[in-house]
Amino acid sequence: MDCARRHHEENNHLVEIGYPISEIARRLGIDRKTVRRYRDTGFDVPLACARDRRNVLLDEFKPSLHAACARGVAARPSRRRLPPPARAPSAGGSCARASHG
Repeated sequence: MDCARRHHEENNHLVEIGYPISEIARRLGIDRKTVRRYRDTGFDVPLACARDRRNVLLDEFKPSLHAACARGVAARPSRRRLPPPARAPSAGGSCARASHG
């Protein structure tokens, strides 16, 4: 959150000075649309939007996951084997050109 606040403050400072949007985006390493959004909104608005976009489907599983981690329960290793790597077709295989004539 400190990084977002710093970007928001630096963005608005550079806008006030008169830097172009593309230059601000390059300096801060953010997208031009983000520069415009920071310019046009207060600091609390972007954070509220990010909070609304978070995935809440997993929230109901967090207590059991935290409890399992506290007990030291780890996922069992997979016993499935990976398929063998694909082989390149040989030069004389079915893809070779047939001679005519």
